[in-house]
Amino acid sequence: MKKLFLIVAMITMATSATFAQFGIRAGVNFNKIKVDENQSLLDNKTGWHAGCVYNFQIVDNLIGIQPGLYFSSKGYTLTTKGTSVSSAISNIITGMDQEYEGTANYLEMPILLKLNFQVTEKMAIDTHVGPYFAYGIGGKYKDTDIKIFDKDNLITLDRFDWGFQFGAGVTFNNQIYLGWDIDLGLQKIDSEKGLGDGNLEAKNLTNMITVGVWFGND
Repeated sequence: MKKLFLIVAMITMATSATFAQFGIRAGVNFNKIKVDENQSLLDNKTGWHAGCVYNFQIVDNLIGIQPGLYFSSKGYTLTTKGTSVSSAISNIITGMDQEYEGTANYLEMPILLKLNFQVTEKMAIDTHVGPYFAYGIGGKYKDTDIKIFDKDNLITLDRFDWGFQFGAGVTFNNQIYLGWDIDLGLQKIDSEKGLGDGNLEAKNLTNMITVGVWFGND
């Protein structure tokens, strides 16, 4: 992770003289954990994200690179009635019939390739795709003291996550941004004490709606 942050910083400094914009972003997450079986057990959880991006053009007004850094709150909900997901969960919630909610907070860095299209003088659209890298920094299960990334507790997730992000956005008056993105996790995050005792191919899947403001060159 440190090497990735260093690479992004070097790219940023090397391209500071080109067309560049700095932006701040915030929005809502709709996250679920996809698994290879019993997928209906792990439902959507609403979270949020906030952070900043740096956009510079490789080809003016057409192709750009956009690294970013976000705090992103993800997780899942689990309906416990009639399920047996793992020995860890069963030991804690035996006899309960309710929604069980886990929050997983990440520091996330996407590095996106952008295609820009100037539709009118005051409106531009873009599509973008690229890898993201995330590291779990906190979170727990609702109404418990169980920390979701703490290996000393039950029902933990692995901290490291990575995958691909893709989406589209609209910019108005070279300043106001509205976008939609998907994080498609490729890293198995189910730990040995996780949802399926480490046996599930559990991966993050997140839909994100984002608003933001651009600063800098236009």
